[in-house]
Amino acid sequence: MYKRQGGLEFVPDGVEERSLKSEDDGELFKVNTSYQLGDNTNFYAVWSEGFRRGGANGLPNQAFGAPVNEKAFLYEPDTTENIEIGVKGVLFDRYQYTLAYYDVQWDSLQSNLSCTGLGLLCVVNVGDASSTGIEADLRGQITDNLGVSVSYTYNDSELESLSSDAQEFIDDGTLFADLNLGGRLPGASENTLYLGADYEHNLSNGMSMLYALNGSYRSEAESSLFSDSNELDSFWLWNAGISLIAEQWTVRAFVNNIDDERGLLGADPVGQWGPRANAVVSTPRTYCVNASYRF
Repeated sequence: MYKRQGGLEFVPDGVEERSLKSEDDGELFKVNTSYQLGDNTNFYAVWSEGFRRGGANGLPNQAFGAPVNEKAFLYEPDTTENIEIGVKGVLFDRYQYTLAYYDVQWDSLQSNLSCTGLGLLCVVNVGDASSTGIEADLRGQITDNLGVSVSYTYNDSELESLSSDAQEFIDDGTLFADLNLGGRLPGASENTLYLGADYEHNLSNGMSMLYALNGSYRSEAESSLFSDSNELDSFWLWNAGISLIAEQWTVRAFVNNIDDERGLLGADPVGQWGPRANAVVSTPRTYCVNASYRF
């Protein structure tokens, strides 16, 4: 049972309250297997199903005098069928690695969109989608003091088809704009990369200094499934820190986002609202010192 209230107070009859009911049941399955090839190599495969519950949208009965499509009040669960095939192991007794291929097939994908002339947030089952790619990870010790880590992900995601409800919402104006059929899923960068290194320097008094540096990269991404989606530019974020480590206590100083990069993590289309911007940006340059004591 869902109880929802939504709308805009300054719009006549713009706020409505209703109780709605939705039910769903079923089973989810997962199968995995692995094969050990020698002491340092393991092949594995996983097949699984995923489920996300449905819910209700807080929408009024009408917006600026136009009735709201009753199908928009509820959204259905979405499900996935997932496959992952990979290999992981140890190289040269120093480096741990993982290399994997994944494939996610989405049925009745839920997406956060803007609905009605009031521009209210609503969840819509937009249709079927897919997300496939490769993940690679390598980490280990170059020397006893110097450790490194590298990870990379390639992702190819796509909205493959529109549901009948989504097409109906486009035709009757429930949605602001057309959906980008064949476009990338929101926030899904094609390439992401992480680089990290740390160096530990042992002091003569038994304590040690740990120096750390890491950076992450995200390539371009789309902000939404709407056809007028804003493209989110690629960006790097770099962090650095230094720690003084004793047997029972640690003092650490670090700075995150060294370059004070303004990376866009999300943004709303602005065409409907005129010359304005609404975006989620990365955390600005941050300095911090902390201490911990182990009893």
